[in-house]
Amino acid sequence: MTSNAVAKVPMRRGQTLWTRSRRLVSSASNSNAVDMENYQGTIYFADIVVDGTTFVVQVDTGSSDLWISCYYLSGSTCESTCPSDAETISYGSGDVCVEGQSADIKFGNIAVSNYVVGVAQGSTVNPSSSTSLLAGDAQGLFGLAYSSLATLPSPGGQFIDYVTSFSMYLTQEDNSDGSFLLLNGVDDALISSNGLVPYTVNLKSSTPTHWTIGMTAMQIGNNTAVFPCSTASSGSCDSIVDSGTSLLAMPSSVYSDFVSTYLSSCQLYQSGSQIYMCSSDIDLPRLALTFGDVTFYLEKEDYIINLGGNMVVVEVQATSSSSGSYANTWIIGETFLKVFYTSYNVNESVTFYCVENSTCTPGSQAVSLPASSDSSGDNTGGNGYGGGSGGVSGITFGDDGNSHLTTILAIVLGVLGFFFIIAVVTYLFRCLCRRRRAYRHEQSLQPVLVVPGGYYQPQPAIQPSQGYYAQH
Repeated sequence: MTSNAVAKVPMRRGQTLWTRSRRLVSSASNSNAVDMENYQGTIYFADIVVDGTTFVVQVDTGSSDLWISCYYLSGSTCESTCPSDAETISYGSGDVCVEGQSADIKFGNIAVSNYVVGVAQGSTVNPSSSTSLLAGDAQGLFGLAYSSLATLPSPGGQFIDYVTSFSMYLTQEDNSDGSFLLLNGVDDALISSNGLVPYTVNLKSSTPTHWTIGMTAMQIGNNTAVFPCSTASSGSCDSIVDSGTSLLAMPSSVYSDFVSTYLSSCQLYQSGSQIYMCSSDIDLPRLALTFGDVTFYLEKEDYIINLGGNMVVVEVQATSSSSGSYANTWIIGETFLKVFYTSYNVNESVTFYCVENSTCTPGSQAVSLPASSDSSGDNTGGNGYGGGSGGVSGITFGDDGNSHLTTILAIVLGVLGFFFIIAVVTYLFRCLCRRRRAYRHEQSLQPVLVVPGGYYQPQPAIQPSQGYYAQH
C-alpha cells in the first residue's frame, strides 16, 4: 500500500477488556524519557498518542510499522479474516493483517503529523483469541527499525527518521518498575552509578533494514569457542538486535547441540514450541557472545524464568527459519537486552553498556579454558600455561624440601578453606534470594494453570515466543 492511498481517519480507543495496572517509575530524569512497563520480564510496553488518544504498544526494534488492534478502536469494524485491500506483515510469531490510515502521533516529546498507522484485523490481534499475538496490556505494536522494512511507509519516513538515537533500559525482574526508553541520548546518571562502560558495534550495512550487527564468536560454558561465520564474506554472523523478541534465538544447528547437551532432562514448555522447562537446579553453562572484539556474558540466572514449583523456563530457542536468508541469523532479544543497557545510533551502530571484566571482557574474543593434560602430553597452547617440559616449572626442592612442602600445603589449605566458607555463604544467600523471588513471581501470575505433570504454567507467558522481527 502506498502512502498516497491513505486517508486521514481519527483514531479513538474503545472500551478495553481489562484495567491497566500502572506501576511505572522511570529511572531516567531526562524529559525525553518514555516510561516502559515490564510484563513478566519478557515483553516491554510503552504509551503512544495517536490522534489525541493514548494506546499501549509493544516497543519493537525488529520491525518498522505502527499498528493498533481494531478491537481497541471505537467505531472500527473488526474482520475475522483479512480484507482483500489490506496488507500483511509477517513476523516470527505469525502474520498481522493491517489497513493503513493517516494520523498524528506523539511518542515521548516527538510529534509527527500524517504518520501511517495500521488498523490491525483478524484473530491474531483479537485479545480473546488463543492465537492472539498481543500479550498483557498491549493494544498494538510500535516498530523502531528502518523505513526499507516498512509495509506501511509514512510520507516523511518511519519514526527513527525523526531521531538521531534512542536507548532502552529494561529491568530484569518480572513486572518490576524502572524500565524506560530515552530519545536522542543515554542516561548518564544510570551509566555512572552502575559503573557501566560503553562498547559500540557498527551496523553491518550502510543501508540497514534491521538493527543488524556481526557476531564474531560464541562460546557455551568451557567448550571451545567457535567462529560460526568466519568463512562468510563479512567474517561474522548476522545478529538482529530485537526488543520485540522475548528470548535469545540462535541458528537451529547450534540450538540442537545446546538442547542435546544441556536440556536432555527437560520437557517442552508448550506442545509444538521450541522452549524448554526444567528443574530449577539444572546446571546451565555461561554463554559468551563476541561482537567485534568485546565478549558479553550471560550467566544461568540471566537466561531463565522462574515459574514457581521449582521449575524454570530456559530463555533460548532456535530461529524460526532453518533455511533461507535467516537460517544462520541470531536474534538478540530481551534475554540479552535486559542485562545490557543498549543505545541505538541511527544508521550507524548499536552500543552495549556493561561492567568491564565482569559482564563483559574487552579486547579479546571468547576463548575456552585450557584443557588439562597429563605429563606425557605436549603443550599446544604456547602461552602461559605449563612452560616447562614436564610438571610445574619454577619450583625446586633441596634437602629441606619436606618442610617447604608442608608450609606450601598449609598455605594452600588455608586459602582453600577461606574460599570454601565464602562459597557456602554466597550459595545460601542466593538460595534465599531465589526463593523470595520465585515466591513473589508465583504470587503475581494470574491465572495459574496446572498442566500435565504437575508443573505450573503462567497463562499467557513468553508471548510472542519467537518475537516481532519482520521477515522481509
